[in-house]
Amino acid sequence: MKRIFSSILLLFVLSCSNTMKETNTLLQSVITAINARNPTSIAELASDDISGNTTDGQPISGKNALQDQWAGIFRIFPDFSISVEKTITEGPTSIVIGTISGSLYGKKKDDEQFNLPCTVKMEMASGKLTSSVFYTDFTKIQSIRATQLKTGSDAPGVTGLGGVFFKAKDPKSLIQWYNENLGLSINEHAYMVFEWRDDENPALKKSTTFSIFNEKTEYLSPSEKPFMINFRVNHIDALFEKFRAAGIQTVGEIDRFDYGNFGWIMDPEGNKIELWEPVDSVLEAYEDSVSHS
Repeated sequence: MKRIFSSILLLFVLSCSNTMKETNTLLQSVITAINARNPTSIAELASDDISGNTTDGQPISGKNALQDQWAGIFRIFPDFSISVEKTITEGPTSIVIGTISGSLYGKKKDDEQFNLPCTVKMEMASGKLTSSVFYTDFTKIQSIRATQLKTGSDAPGVTGLGGVFFKAKDPKSLIQWYNENLGLSINEHAYMVFEWRDDENPALKKSTTFSIFNEKTEYLSPSEKPFMINFRVNHIDALFEKFRAAGIQTVGEIDRFDYGNFGWIMDPEGNKIELWEPVDSVLEAYEDSVSHS
């Protein structure tokens, strides 16, 4: 009997140890995704019904809301980071103690930046983050966001030109013509990227893509036109809610990647429009890896 009890106790201890390891691994992944300013990766670590709030006190209800809220924070505070001083883990619950910092558009002006003590309570279940609650001086961050609203709209909509795509009968020959006669550098994947700087935050690189597709591509469907425009947007989920409420034709579902989210609509004359909510830091790292490969 004593031996059976010892075996059960050992199994219980091992089970608790494994749970704590899984919790700590997930916790570290969440912190890494936040500091990489990658809202898609954060959402991938969360359960579909995640709840809680973000660092500016805004409530979260569901994975899409989580991703949208973090995308908004990173867009306004592109240098946002969380510094961890101590973590306490008990079963599926972790308490993170540290500081959060960032500045409006990364400009680091004295009255538009924050460096605040912060405590985060995170709940985990089945390998996913189910709750994330921040405790900090929300009034400081909200005050800076109020400044942002006075200097520029953060309403869902277009923020720039993301790309120009069109069909060609002989893409390979046409790419060669553009490269030789116009001095472009369209790569073997049939696109090139024009880089530019953000007006509000010159330290932040952004880009517009030029790409040539084979005339048989279905990527531009259901449009019968030989071209498609890509617009950079913010708050893509809220934007599509607005489209559906207005009866605008949407095409498929929103596709989500680590470098951004993509959605499609049709205008009244049958032109397909691609809408892209980018994660520029991830895209920049990817383009750098492609250019050096």
